[in-house]
Amino acid sequence: MADRIQLELGVTVELVPGERGEFTVRVDGAVVAKKGLVRFPGDDRVLREVRTALARG
Repeated sequence: MADRIQLELGVTVELVPGERGEFTVRVDGAVVAKKGLVRFPGDDRVLREVRTALARG
């Protein structure tokens, strides 16, 4: 997912180790996508949320 964000949105991505099974995407410290109890958010949703957060700037 990090590679896709970098490629499609042209932004630098920093991977930060978390707890086992954790998946959280932040833009400027704000959570924009997160794994639920069982499921990971879809790639398209993550990209949409990151794009929206970047546009708010």
